[in-house]
Amino acid sequence: MAMLNRYLWREVSPLYLVGFLVFMILLTTDLISSVAGVVLRNHTPFHLAFLLYWTKIPEMLERALPLAVPFAVLIGLGRLARDSELKAVWASGVRPSSLLWPLLGLGLLVSAVTFLNDNLWLPSANASWEKVAYRVWYNSPPPHDRVLYTSVVGGNLYYAGSVQQTGPDTASLEGVLVRTPTAVYTASSGVWNSLARSWRLFGVWVDRTGQKPVFQPQLTVPQGAPFAPYTPQLSQQSLGQLMRAELQPGLSAHRRQALRFELQRRLADPLAALALAVAAGCLGLLLRNRSWSFIGVIVMIFLYYVAWTYAPQFAQSGALPSWLAAWSPNLLMVAFGLLLAGQLR
Repeated sequence: MAMLNRYLWREVSPLYLVGFLVFMILLTTDLISSVAGVVLRNHTPFHLAFLLYWTKIPEMLERALPLAVPFAVLIGLGRLARDSELKAVWASGVRPSSLLWPLLGLGLLVSAVTFLNDNLWLPSANASWEKVAYRVWYNSPPPHDRVLYTSVVGGNLYYAGSVQQTGPDTASLEGVLVRTPTAVYTASSGVWNSLARSWRLFGVWVDRTGQKPVFQPQLTVPQGAPFAPYTPQLSQQSLGQLMRAELQPGLSAHRRQALRFELQRRLADPLAALALAVAAGCLGLLLRNRSWSFIGVIVMIFLYYVAWTYAPQFAQSGALPSWLAAWSPNLLMVAFGLLLAGQLR
């Protein structure tokens, strides 16, 4: 049995490398087609164009590493079925389910590599790609964002739902509240000028104790604090940062839900290779020719990618809990594999 497992591993391993290269080429082609026009139009230097590709590699690996697993498993088992090698194995009394173990080993190995990529390289690469892409598109560094800014200066409370730095000394504000000892100011938007040490608010409601709220088109209030520190996007934060951020008190429901989904996806995505190995292995052992194996590759990747693409929308809309939305593509593949596993003898 050990010899049979090694033979199956030697059959599948080269095909995995082929599938991995195929998906990397496809993803590279897609990237080039989407940025080539901008790069040529803006006369982007070669080193920036190269960095644009280099910093995108971890995201490509996140997709190519697991998707190459069903390619290798189904094509490899399809070749064995075509040459009647699987029939010879069954005739010798070997149970089909016993051949799943080397395939699951491949999935587990790829999952480990994907976990390292997704949680060590990918977050910093996403941050670098944003900076490079912004320079390519706009020839300037990207604006810095801060979510849920709160500061107390001189006995006054300053709050903004988001702060986006638009220049070296200015930033735009959204969802503003300023509380002073004598009044509360709320505004939908504003501008932070660090040189003038002020917040200029637009569409302001002024609520003073014992008086009716008054609306003013704009109002300037003093604010002497320095710019808020930059809050990286969730895709640019490490697993540890996400875990610490999720535990912070005072988060809005929407922010906490987004954090939980990103945290769960960081754990779920690496295990996609193992889930796909389960589904592809069970399906490949039931198919009897290579043509159906190739069709199986296309259908399986399509189903997984559709579920993976729409999972964030299910989480944001509240249609599914964050953890279930993040794990749903894997659960779909495992359920499909277990359904087929009942037909293996």
